[in-house]
Amino acid sequence: MTDDTLHLNGTLGSTKRSGLWQVPRYVSIKRRLGSVELDFSQAEFVDDTVDILVDLVGGSLEIRCRLTCGWKAVSPPTSAATRTIARAIPTTPGS
Repeated sequence: MTDDTLHLNGTLGSTKRSGLWQVPRYVSIKRRLGSVELDFSQAEFVDDTVDILVDLVGGSLEIRCRLTCGWKAVSPPTSAATRTIARAIPTTPGS
């Protein structure tokens, strides 16, 4: 991770990002017994790709986005404890 990483860390409780917000190249989520909600519907992206690294134990993650703007999401597992949940890659409309 680099300096342009959004860190959403914590224990218990919930964290939410929604509305008009700036999404950095990397998002790192480390939560214990809590929930995370990321709503990309109105977000502004600083890069063409967003990598989200998730380390979540006993909690939940909800991601909302509109894929009608030429974006797609891919979820390749990297291990049982940590997964790359979403990787948005710009595509040409209709592909």
